Amino acid sequence: MSNKHNYSITGLISFVLGIFNVLLSVAIYLALYSYLNHKFGEMLFMQVQILNIGSKVELITKPLGLMLGIIGLFHKEKNKLFTVLGILINAVVLLWTLAVFFGLII
Repeated sequence: MSNKHNYSITGLISFVLGIFNVLLSVAIYLALYSYLNHKFGEMLFMQVQILNIGSKVELITKPLGLMLGIIGLFHKEKNKLFTVLGILINAVVLLWTLAVFFGLII
């Protein structure tokens, strides 16, 4: 019996990490924005924790998601839908993070 949805496991993991990275980047962006504009002052501890822990997790998950997606491209006879989506999502989130880091967005 043949499974027509034969996806690469590294591509699926790359896609899931990409979605996770989008959510994490939005949380970090909102925490940074509210911290810089002195909004939600009573939640300062949580903002600092999101910035501190989230940025460290991002250092691991963004390159990992991108590398797993690239590895998934080399799997023979596998459906590459989630692999390509994972690469695209991780690349866009990485570019967004670099734009925030260099001050182009905030």
